[in-house]
Amino acid sequence: MPQPPRSITLYLAGESLSLKTDRDPALLQHVADSVTERVEDLRQHARGIPNAKVYLLVALQLADELASARDEADGLRDEVRDRTRRLLELVDHELALLPSRTAEPTA
Repeated sequence: MPQPPRSITLYLAGESLSLKTDRDPALLQHVADSVTERVEDLRQHARGIPNAKVYLLVALQLADELASARDEADGLRDEVRDRTRRLLELVDHELALLPSRTAEPTA
């Protein structure tokens, strides 16, 4: 059963962010920490870029990773579907042979 939304404060890239959510605060802070790590890494490699652009670049990186993960999941889903279909065809074939094997009279 989902939890009712509650107010939490996350710390993200040196800023606090208050929001209402039904998600686990520890999980969200872990995600925020991951974003913070990316922001800090990009700041070290791209000195002089305004914070807003750093945040946009991190958002773009995350969106690209999400799109790639979705594409991979779609491919895996298709592969599982194909393999399942082939297995079902094999089972159906074997089941179709079963009556001829058991239809022989027994002594």
